[in-house]
Amino acid sequence: FYQGNYTEAMKLLEGPAMNFPEGRQFYSFLSRIYETAKGFKEYPTEHFLFRCVPGRDEVLLDYAQEALERAYQEIGRDLECFPGEKVIVEVYPTVDSFSAASTLTPKEIETSGTVAICHFNRLMVLSPRLLLRGYPWMDTLAHEYVHYLITTKTRNLTPIWFHEGLAKYEESRWKYPTGRALTPIQSHLLAQAMERNYFISFEEMHPSLAKLKSGEDAALAFAEVLTAIRYIVDS
Repeated sequence: FYQGNYTEAMKLLEGPAMNFPEGRQFYSFLSRIYETAKGFKEYPTEHFLFRCVPGRDEVLLDYAQEALERAYQEIGRDLECFPGEKVIVEVYPTVDSFSAASTLTPKEIETSGTVAICHFNRLMVLSPRLLLRGYPWMDTLAHEYVHYLITTKTRNLTPIWFHEGLAKYEESRWKYPTGRALTPIQSHLLAQAMERNYFISFEEMHPSLAKLKSGEDAALAFAEVLTAIRYIVDS
């Protein structure tokens, strides 16, 4: 499963694992992912394995390859981490399929505005055609790749605020020589938070920003952690 071989994983689960509740639960979980994954077509690049359902989402491939291969070099140098195996990248064609694969509920996705996640040793993103105005999905791919590197290098023993702050800081490195600066909207959110004395604590960010109670809280949390990382870098 962690190697992205869903067919082989299902075959293994159909054996003795079905004698245990955990095995049956995992089989049910994997079956939901497999409904979409069985339709994926694979497009290997030098360091990534891009997967999507044939059709409109195939147009993303050339752009994704450009962003990810540059991210492999630039972010890899920053974090001193260059994975030897190809990193799996999956584009999910519906919110339901993304929900099934990511383990986030549709409500959590809608509330937080989450469009991508690094989980189960792969990058998973929602097709940008599903949003009315799309989203900056190339930066998002780079963002999730940073999570992949942090998880790989630290065995995921990293606080979520640092995880997200570093990913947000590094997500633009595939196209710019420096890390991301605060946007005007993020600066405005922080100014409002200071006026109201309302911040999202590092503890509240755990285990995921996607589980915060609103999209506004998630946006504020991202502004906070980016500010923290910029402070660390500048210091």
